[in-house]
Amino acid sequence: MINPQALYIHIPFCDSICAYCDFYKMMAKPALKARYIDALCAEIDMHAALFSDLKTVYIGGGTPLAVGKPLFEQLLRKIAACVDVGRLTEYTVEVNPHDIKPEILPLLRFYGITRVNIGVESFNALKLKILGRNHDKQSAVEAIKRLKEAGFANIGVDLIYGVDYRDSFRKVKADLRHAVKLGISHISLYALIIEEKTILKQRLDKGLYRPCPDDREAVIYRKAVRYLERKGFNRYEMSNFAKPGFESRHNCVYWNNENYLGLGAGAAGYLDDVRYTNVRHLETYISAVQSGKNAYGERVELALADKMKEEVILGLRKTEGINIKTFANKYNKDITVVFPVIDELLAKGLLRKEGDNLFIPEDKVFLSNEVLVNFI
Repeated sequence: MINPQALYIHIPFCDSICAYCDFYKMMAKPALKARYIDALCAEIDMHAALFSDLKTVYIGGGTPLAVGKPLFEQLLRKIAACVDVGRLTEYTVEVNPHDIKPEILPLLRFYGITRVNIGVESFNALKLKILGRNHDKQSAVEAIKRLKEAGFANIGVDLIYGVDYRDSFRKVKADLRHAVKLGISHISLYALIIEEKTILKQRLDKGLYRPCPDDREAVIYRKAVRYLERKGFNRYEMSNFAKPGFESRHNCVYWNNENYLGLGAGAAGYLDDVRYTNVRHLETYISAVQSGKNAYGERVELALADKMKEEVILGLRKTEGINIKTFANKYNKDITVVFPVIDELLAKGLLRKEGDNLFIPEDKVFLSNEVLVNFI
């Protein structure tokens, strides 16, 4: 078995439900949160033998700190007992602005957290209202300042554009300007996607919400890329921008199609050619773990053809794209023989080749789905 390079831990609890979110999440009473953390710690114990090569740990959700400080510390204590935290190159916790209270900061420092990613989404009051966020601009600013004062240099923020029909680059630029001014080192900039079974989808179906036109989203994206480049941020993946040296090493494991372990209800993983997702049902998850069993809701063993497809689809998300020699060494195949459509995409200008790298040109990134569909 190939030991995973990365560990993702999912905590599905939130203090409120955002209008756009389709991740596995819920609001829950303290007793259920306690049972879940107990089960999660048991699942960590079950897989501890796989942790020897870990380079990154990412605790996400949901909202991890929605479990409260005592339960969150219980989890951090378990991780510290099973993972050599000192050997990690990155240890991330996902937070919301209201989570960054003075009593939380020493906890994060003590247990070796090196990176904090904040779900800001916007500094604009109207956008935050549309998205159903429960913080405001001031709380986001204060959270970032507290983290910096506590010594955290690696701080990322998530921002969303195309929030509704009134969105514009002027508004998005204002969000980006705030993040840059606050000294953020990493920005994830996502176009709003209206997912099924979300509050925004319900509003859309009732005619109570008007989405941002696709052509305007494309303009916003292109201008945002140029703005962030001028501010010293490198676009290293379609939606991710970083100051030099602050790229998300954990997420790069995903895009490089390397092995990673996902623990917790709804968490996904990729181990030894198997992609799996843990069951998205708390009681079923807890019962499985208490019985010493994996809590798979879905498990798919990939054939060689599937692995190569995923290598290309994930790799083309990166600005640098796919290295032809790396592909050949990994699969003992010529990528252009496996995927003859590459020559056609190169001729159309939807792919570009420089040296040994194949990548989507910057002016075609917003049309990336038209490229990637050729490899499905």
